[in-house]
Amino acid sequence: MSTPKAPFALAPSEQHVIMRPSGSLRGISITSGRLWLTSERLVFQPVVFWVFWLAPLVGLLLWLLARPHRLELPLRAITSHNRDTFGRNPNLLRLRTDGGVEHKFVIDDFTPFATALATQPAFVSQARAS
Repeated sequence: MSTPKAPFALAPSEQHVIMRPSGSLRGISITSGRLWLTSERLVFQPVVFWVFWLAPLVGLLLWLLARPHRLELPLRAITSHNRDTFGRNPNLLRLRTDGGVEHKFVIDDFTPFATALATQPAFVSQARAS
């Protein structure tokens, strides 16, 4: 299975690690997208499913509404992470940043993503410092 090209530029020393379909939870709303892990950061990129583009105005409206939900977190800013549940789904990743902000993601195929996150040097060094 090949990984799609990241929709953002990588820094010269940065490497793409893993990508998984996911949903970002904010309050009671959820935004569908992809969660990208690089050696330096975590990037959530919202997506609008192709079926909504069959009605171009609906697709455009959903794209405009989802665009502000893009999120980029440096791995060094993450102070804690844990696995939690969302209803019956046990694949919720709960992250807290050094600013005290909490981010929640429901991740498809959780275990490989969590393993890759836990082994990133930028993330491991931050976890030791806290």
